[in-house]
Amino acid sequence: MRAPYLPDVGDELMCRFTVPNSDHPVETKTEVVWAQDMGARTGEFGLRFLGLDAKAQSAIEQIIA
Repeated sequence: MRAPYLPDVGDELMCRFTVPNSDHPVETKTEVVWAQDMGARTGEFGLRFLGLDAKAQSAIEQIIA
């Protein structure tokens, strides 16, 4: 992800996003697994999804495909 706020590795965040062709947003807890400072007010970081239910996992797999 890219954002103006760069969280620390190990931080837990709540993420909410929509899936194409779905009316139901996915909301799940995540953990920051890596972070890279890209300069003033910008950075990118990777997330690990925590405790996904089957519906949320299916939605994420649709996005990746």
